[in-house]
Amino acid sequence: MPHGAAPPTPAPSPCQGEGWGEVHAAACAAGRTGPPPAPSLARRGWPLRALAGLLLLAAAALAQSTPDVTVSAEVKPEDCSVGDTVAYLVTVTARDSVARKLEATPPAFSGLETLADPATRQTDQTGQVVFQWSFSLRARTAGTLTIPPFTVSWRAPGGRQPRQAASNPVTVRVRPGGDEHDIRPPKALVDVPDVLRPYRLLLWFLGASALLALFAVGLGWSARVAARRPLPAPEPPPPCHDIALRRLLELEAEGLIEQGRVDAYHIRLSRIVRDYLAERYGFNAVESTTSEIARRLYDDGVASELVALCREVLYGCDLEKFAAHRPTAPEMTALLGRARQLVTRTAASAHGGSR
Repeated sequence: MPHGAAPPTPAPSPCQGEGWGEVHAAACAAGRTGPPPAPSLARRGWPLRALAGLLLLAAAALAQSTPDVTVSAEVKPEDCSVGDTVAYLVTVTARDSVARKLEATPPAFSGLETLADPATRQTDQTGQVVFQWSFSLRARTAGTLTIPPFTVSWRAPGGRQPRQAASNPVTVRVRPGGDEHDIRPPKALVDVPDVLRPYRLLLWFLGASALLALFAVGLGWSARVAARRPLPAPEPPPPCHDIALRRLLELEAEGLIEQGRVDAYHIRLSRIVRDYLAERYGFNAVESTTSEIARRLYDDGVASELVALCREVLYGCDLEKFAAHRPTAPEMTALLGRARQLVTRTAASAHGGSR
C-alpha cells in the first residue's frame, strides 16, 4: 500500500442491510449467506381465504333473514265518494318451495261492496313466485274505512305447524255523494280565426235575400193551407218510457256484448237512460254529471231508492269509460236489467202522466 493512501473500505457483509429478518440473521450466523427467503404461498394466501369465508357466512345469513312469504296491499284511489269504485290490490311474493301450498284469506270489506270475483295473476321469477289479486269495490258508507290485513297461510317443507303472513291494513276516505268534487272543470277556450271577415258584407246580403225568399214562400204556403180544410191533429207521440224500453230492447238485440264491444255498449246504455231522464223530468240530463242528475231528481221529489238506482246505472257506465274497468258479460247484462227497472219504476211513480 503506498505511503499516505487511505486504507480500502471493506465490502459490506451479505448479512448486513435493511429488511433482514431474525431468521436470515440466524442463517448468517450459521455461515449461510444470500438474500432473505421469500414467505411461502400458504402464508401469503390466508387473507383471501378468510375473506371468502366471511362472504359465505354473510350469504348464508342473508338467505336465512329473507322471509318465505311477503304480503303487501294498497287501495286506489284512497279518496272517493259514496257510490264510486275503488281497486284493492294485493301482492304476495313466495319462495318456490312454499308457493304451491299457499292459502289466501281475504279481509272483510266493511262499508264496501264487492262488485265481482277478484282478478288474479301469477308471475314466475327466479327462485320465487309473485301472486297478485285485484278486488273491485264500491263505497257504500261515508267516512274513513279501514280494510283489515290480507292473510296468507302455508306449511313449510318438513314443518308441522302452519305459518302465516299478513299485509298492512289500508284506509279509504269516503266522502258523501254529490259534492263539489264531482263537478267537471270548464274547458279551455279555443281561438277560432275569422277567415270569413273579407266576405262578411257579401254574406249579410245573401242571408238577407234568403230570409226574404223564405218569408215570401211562407206567406204563399200559409195562404194555401188556409184555403184547405184543416188537417186532422197528428197522433200524440208515445210516452217517453215506452220509447226508452224499446231502445233498450234494440240495444240488447244488437249483440254488442257477444261482439266484445264494451265501450259502444256502455255509451249507448248511458245515452238511453239520460235521454229518458231528460224527457221525463224536463232538464238537460245528457250534459249533466251523475251527481248533478242525482241532485235534480232529489229536488223533483223522486224517491231515494230510485235515485240510488239511477246512480248505480250511470256509475256502472262511467266506470268503464273513466276507471278502465272491464266488466264481464253477466255484469253488462245485469246493468241493462237495472236500467230497465229504473225506467219502469219511475214511469209507475209518475201516476200514468208523461212529459
